Amino acid sequence: MACVNKNTGKPLSAYTTEKEAKESAKYSKKEYKLDLYPYKCENCGKYHLAPKSSKIDVQKNACSCTDSNGKPKALYKTKKDAEKQLKNSEAEQSVKLYIFKCPEKKGFHLTHHAPEEYKDIPSGKKSAQTAKSANSTKSAKSESAKAPEKPMPKSKLKTEAKTKTKSKTTKK
Repeated sequence: MACVNKNTGKPLSAYTTEKEAKESAKYSKKEYKLDLYPYKCENCGKYHLAPKSSKIDVQKNACSCTDSNGKPKALYKTKKDAEKQLKNSEAEQSVKLYIFKCPEKKGFHLTHHAPEEYKDIPSGKKSAQTAKSANSTKSAKSESAKAPEKPMPKSKLKTEAKTKTKSKTTKK
């Protein structure tokens, strides 16, 4: 599946190497006065060009935060950068993402987990154990939030009791 421009819906130019993309960016600057930079697409693995004005300051290994697979999380220095990436990722990958502060106070991260899942997690780092406890707490809350069952009318109770008695005698 080819990557498309989220504004126009037209396919993006794709380059197999960073060098090829950089050469195209230079050409675009010289010929069309467009200030572009190459980036590697997470979707297709190839390189595309984007306006430098949309460039996002992202750092890897700038903190010790990891994703659910144990890989270092991307760190965005400003919330604005995280918001730009959130919009780009949601448009390109059709996923819902959320922004949260780095627990080491070095910037911001993105996550697929809704903010309420991070409640009561002291460090903000999600481990398998805290994920389970968050899910069990959530399911316990949803169970307790259910409306109590209405009492069964006496006529139905008598009918059910007769049915149970008949089924017990037929099984013997």
